[in-house]
Amino acid sequence: LVNSYLPSLLTTFSSDESRGGVIGMYEGIGSLSRIIGPIVGYTTILSPLSGGFVYFTVIILGLVIVLGSHFIRKPA
Repeated sequence: LVNSYLPSLLTTFSSDESRGGVIGMYEGIGSLSRIIGPIVGYTTILSPLSGGFVYFTVIILGLVIVLGSHFIRKPA
């Protein structure tokens, strides 16, 4: 459901000039996450330090992604 809803939502709220860039960024981030996600998931789950370390790693990784995307995005 998300794969059909989110691109239509993005095209609705983006301007005509930036629509291609927005969809391209969406697809690029999706492709990157399909590559990086399983690698990070398998390394944290199969880590010898698993237990509480897995949750800590996921939280820190999420914070890095959110803060990084906040500082990397271009102003409108």
